[in-house]
Amino acid sequence: MDETHDDAPIDDLLAEMPRLIAIRRLADTVKSIPWLSRVGEPLSQSDRDWADRYLSALGLPDCTTAPLTTWEDAGEAAEALDFNSPAWELEEQLRAGLAAEALEHLHEEGLQVLLADLRDRSIEIIEPDVREAAALWDVEDDTLIQLAIGSAMQSLIGAALITAADGEPTHALAFKHRLFVEGRWPVSITGATFNLF
Repeated sequence: MDETHDDAPIDDLLAEMPRLIAIRRLADTVKSIPWLSRVGEPLSQSDRDWADRYLSALGLPDCTTAPLTTWEDAGEAAEALDFNSPAWELEEQLRAGLAAEALEHLHEEGLQVLLADLRDRSIEIIEPDVREAAALWDVEDDTLIQLAIGSAMQSLIGAALITAADGEPTHALAFKHRLFVEGRWPVSITGATFNLF
């Protein structure tokens, strides 16, 4: 008796493997990132270059990068964040686009499991690092600290979506994540000002 085998599910899984492995490797890089270790320092030329790349890729090249020098300044800039602003809307559209592209390459369940694993493994590293950075400034405002942690996690998820979607390294969210890799906290864009701590 002649049996036929449907290899499609296996072929689909094999096609997904490189992206799944790349996302898993991204989780392994989290411990090497100096989360918020350089907040408040004067901006280096490298910081300004990454900020300019981020703003250009976001479609806001005329924004000016403003260095924030204290956690209090960062808190005020975060509070002033308008969740209906053009900059916020642009980032949300970029995230949605990446998620849609990722699902063209990966099964939704597999992507959700990997992102959940990335969150679970990363929060154990990011939270202590951010709390240590805040403690160096005698910051005890847990709402502000949680906001910084959430922003760092959101950046990491953006980087994972770029990986899953086969996105370009010149993607705006890749540049934003790079600022975190540099030890900074890109807090918000208000009006024509990019607030970088």
